[in-house]
Amino acid sequence: MLLELLLLLLLLLFIYAVLHDRRPAAMPPGPPEVPYVGQIPIVTAEQGVQLRKKYGDIVTQRLGNTRTVLLFSYSDVKELFTKPELASRPQFFNKFNFDETLSYGVLFNSGPHWSHSRKFIQRQLRELGTGGTSRLEEAVHMEARALVEHLTSLESKPTLYPHCFEIAVLNVLWQFVAGRRYELDEEEVCSIFRTIEGVKRYAGYSVIISVFPFLAWLPDVVQRHYLGQRYVQDFLQHMKALFVRCVEEHQKTLDPASPRDFIDDYLTEMAQQSEQHEPGLQLTVDGL
Repeated sequence: MLLELLLLLLLLLFIYAVLHDRRPAAMPPGPPEVPYVGQIPIVTAEQGVQLRKKYGDIVTQRLGNTRTVLLFSYSDVKELFTKPELASRPQFFNKFNFDETLSYGVLFNSGPHWSHSRKFIQRQLRELGTGGTSRLEEAVHMEARALVEHLTSLESKPTLYPHCFEIAVLNVLWQFVAGRRYELDEEEVCSIFRTIEGVKRYAGYSVIISVFPFLAWLPDVVQRHYLGQRYVQDFLQHMKALFVRCVEEHQKTLDPASPRDFIDDYLTEMAQQSEQHEPGLQLTVDGL
């Protein structure tokens, strides 16, 4: 009798789980789903073509607990991506956010603060010259000359792919953001790019945790050593230390009457903001 009750309870729990996990009625059509598992992921262009032929230009694809809407029509993409309600970032990006409150910043954030900060950033970078040609071209030419000199110093010897290419690109942007450039073989920046390579190698494991959230309950030691989370954590620590040091240096030498770069503009605007701004939209150091 007890065994029958247990089997009945398990059956009821299974039925509840299946009904609770089924695709919402308003979702676009798509292949049949296996509860809590999803469907076979799309890994080739041909799979996408077949889905479009069978289900149309808007298709629901599911992997784990994550449902994704695939758009195959350019006109649909153009129309939908202009809607503010589609500007949010997936929760997966939260793990790369430097702000522990997940309230500030632009790259990995959404909502009113994101929109407010984005408009300010676009305006200031345009005024600094990234929207024009002369100052940007000057920065590009400077890095091109430095890159040629650095490659020449290798004397045609066999070498691993150097980080100088990435650092040269970084320097073009960093001159506008922080008013400085790095040497093309500077160890501080090279170590960051080495960490990024580790993040790229284990990016798939990070996606798995996002798709199957129950894996987040695994012990930290397992996540760090077997799911690549140590690379993500090391990357965040490296980048945050670099940014904090840079902002602190700017705060010590800030002259509001003569801003040198974007960080100076940001700190000046932050200091000048008055209380008439809506709560939660103020620029902050965490947002920077």
